[in-house]
Amino acid sequence: MFARLTAFLSVAPLFGHFAVPVQIRTLLGGFIAVTFLIAGVGGDVIVPAPFGMFLLLLVKEVGFGLMVGFLTTMLFTGIGMAAQIIGMQSSFGFANVMDPLSREQGNIIDQLYLVLAVLVFLAVNGHHAMLRAIHKSYELVPIGQFFPRTGPEGDALLNQFIVAGTTMFEITLRIALPILVPLFIADIAMAIIARTIPQMPVFLIGAPAKIVIALTLLILTLPALLSAMTDVFDEIFILIMQSMRVSVAS
Repeated sequence: MFARLTAFLSVAPLFGHFAVPVQIRTLLGGFIAVTFLIAGVGGDVIVPAPFGMFLLLLVKEVGFGLMVGFLTTMLFTGIGMAAQIIGMQSSFGFANVMDPLSREQGNIIDQLYLVLAVLVFLAVNGHHAMLRAIHKSYELVPIGQFFPRTGPEGDALLNQFIVAGTTMFEITLRIALPILVPLFIADIAMAIIARTIPQMPVFLIGAPAKIVIALTLLILTLPALLSAMTDVFDEIFILIMQSMRVSVAS
């Protein structure tokens, strides 16, 4: 139980960020494992006596936790991709900053969307739903029953990764397009002005204009953005359940 929980928390959204120390994730995984065990989860599991079989059981549980956590993180990443595209197209990319969570350079919009996503995730009790989902996993995929099939029988599990990848790009477009389309029209207008009036410094005028347009659109689309983030989290939990149902050994 501890192996599955810690593997899931190490890559899951919010819990798996670099801002959460490894010691905290380990203690949280141990606390949840003990709580589940007291509640009667996994109490009927027979631990194999040979050390090799026990080690294989640990590897299977770690693999299952990493798989589910990775699938959920892919959808969460779609929000970050949308923010990076918006930041680059709106000239906010000039002020690159270091993201303390991903330890990579990002832009101001990326930081804003990340904070909003975390706040919405906590506001809709996404962390509670995630813990309920991992609790449900012991019913759908009992300990030692995870079996990553290959070949024709493994198409169902492979499809979950394909669905997660396509949904990630769909989320990116869904969040970014309401702002990217007006910015694209602004680029076309700037190109026409630069063609008709070559003496005008379009670059010096266009960058501040695109920043103003982007800020205005961010304010106008904020309610829709929060609703879209809530839908993303709903899709995450649906994907978790679907991936669990196709991961159990037959």
